[in-house]
Amino acid sequence: MLDRHQAELDYMVAFEFHDDVLFFHSENSPAKVDFIQVKTSKKADPRKISELTARKDGANSVVGKMLQNSSSLENDFEIRMILVSNNAFEFSDADICASEMDSKHKQKFLNKLKEEFPEFSEDRLVQLHFRVSKIAVDHIDTFLKGRTQELFEKRFGKDFKINVSTWIRLIQGEINRKNNHPATAINNVDDLIAHKCISKSFIEQTLTDVENRHKNTPDIGWLKNQLSAHGWSYDDVISFDKAYARALSDYNDPNNEECLLLQKCIAGKLSLIKTQENISDFLDAVYSELSSAGEIPAPYQNKFYVYALTVLVQYEKQ
Repeated sequence: MLDRHQAELDYMVAFEFHDDVLFFHSENSPAKVDFIQVKTSKKADPRKISELTARKDGANSVVGKMLQNSSSLENDFEIRMILVSNNAFEFSDADICASEMDSKHKQKFLNKLKEEFPEFSEDRLVQLHFRVSKIAVDHIDTFLKGRTQELFEKRFGKDFKINVSTWIRLIQGEINRKNNHPATAINNVDDLIAHKCISKSFIEQTLTDVENRHKNTPDIGWLKNQLSAHGWSYDDVISFDKAYARALSDYNDPNNEECLLLQKCIAGKLSLIKTQENISDFLDAVYSELSSAGEIPAPYQNKFYVYALTVLVQYEKQ
C-alpha cells in the first residue's frame, strides 16, 4: 500500500476478509484484485508443496482456501492469488508464477490441486503466484517505519520533522475498525468497499491532515531564542527542544486520551497569558496552576513537556 501510494498509483485494500489482504488495483473502477495470503515461520526450511496442499479433516488446503475465496469474484475481476512467505519454497527461492515452475514440481502441484478441486485446469496456474519476502519477522515494525519515513520524505520533504509512528497508529486503528465490521454483513462488492476497505483517497486525506496540522505549529527556533532571552539556560532550552518533539507527536495523536485531557486542562489556563510579562513567565504560571490542581497525568509530569504542549495549545487557539 505504501509502495503504491509513493508511486502515485491507485489502490484499495481490505484486510482480513477471506484472505489476509484483498488488494484492488483501483479505487474508483476496480477491475483487478489480488488475494494475498501471508505465511511466516522462524524456521529456515523451504516450504514444500505438500505443506501448501495439505488438508486436515477434509478442510481446504492453504492454496485451496485461496482458490475457494477468489471464486466469488472471478466473474467480475481479473484475479491473482499470491502466497507470500518469509522463507523460500522448494520449487523457488524467488518470486515465481505457478505456471513457470519446472515440470516436475508443476505436475506434483497440479495433481494435488486436482485432488481437492477435480475441475481445476492447468491454465489457471497463471493466476497463482508465490512471493518470497526478505523482511525478517522480528523486524517488521522497523521496516514499516522506514518505508513510512520514505513516503513522508517524498510527500513533505526531508526537513519536515514528524514522528511517523503517530500516523502509523492512526492507519492501524482504521484498519482495526474496518476489520471489526462483521464479514457476515458483507453481501456484495459495494458493501465490501464501503465497510472493509482502506482507499488511496483515505490515505491521501490523512497525509493532508498531517501537513495542515504541522503547518499550524509555532516557529520553534524563534521561540527558543525568546526563552533564552528571558533567562533560560542552555540546558533548559535543550530539554525543552527534546520535550517539544515528543509533545508534537502526542499532540497529533487522536488516540492519546491522556494527552487530549491534558490539552483541555491547558486550554482552561490560557487566560493566564494576559497577566504575564513574557512567554517564560506564562509557561511557568500554567505549569504551576496545573500542578497545584493535580491535572497533569503521570506520564507527562516533566515540566518541559508541559511547557511544550502549552505552546502548541496556545498557538492553535490564537
